[in-house]
Amino acid sequence: EIIDENQKNKLNLIDTNSSRMLELVDQLLELSKIDSGNLKLILKDGNISSFLHSIIEPFQFQSKEKTINFIPNIEKTIENHSFDKDVIQKIVTNLISNAFKYTSKNEPITFSSSVVNSNLKLIISNSAVDVKKEDLPKLFERFYQKNEANQGVGIGLALVKELVDLYRGSIETTLENGKLSFIVQLPLSISNENAIIIPSKTETENIQNANVTET
Repeated sequence: EIIDENQKNKLNLIDTNSSRMLELVDQLLELSKIDSGNLKLILKDGNISSFLHSIIEPFQFQSKEKTINFIPNIEKTIENHSFDKDVIQKIVTNLISNAFKYTSKNEPITFSSSVVNSNLKLIISNSAVDVKKEDLPKLFERFYQKNEANQGVGIGLALVKELVDLYRGSIETTLENGKLSFIVQLPLSISNENAIIIPSKTETENIQNANVTET
């Protein structure tokens, strides 16, 4: 209902900053749960490639707005796997958001996924003009800032590292020819002491049918 463009811009800025503040609070709470050992994986049966497509859809829209060349390559999976939707969404979203944060107009960001030997492999790459190889080990430090003139990486990458560790997976960073890549591998198995397994609908029906037969 506001016509004044200056007021609209200010309200949009307030909305953006409040959303960012909420995101930071959520990330801090998530890290607090991990630190206290209270965060568990919730493994449910589902199609991982379909789920990843739903995660990247907003980024495809965002790339058009920011004139960034976002190139996804999600290998289609036919079989279902057990995975934690919330944790994988946080990992993928934080890594792609970080890439968007530091990528200039018309520069490419690539995202690929594949399932090999029951392991989900994710690779997120973007141009990294201001990153050097000696910076790589520090990227996962909470609130890491290269210098006072540069914006820091906040806690997004630190949260990613903690979530990958919770998943008993691995994350690796590489820097080649000015391209920064994050390589994540997550086991798609139910043998994880940090996990709570939610039976699939079919399994639940089988259990119920067995109970009925026994009675």
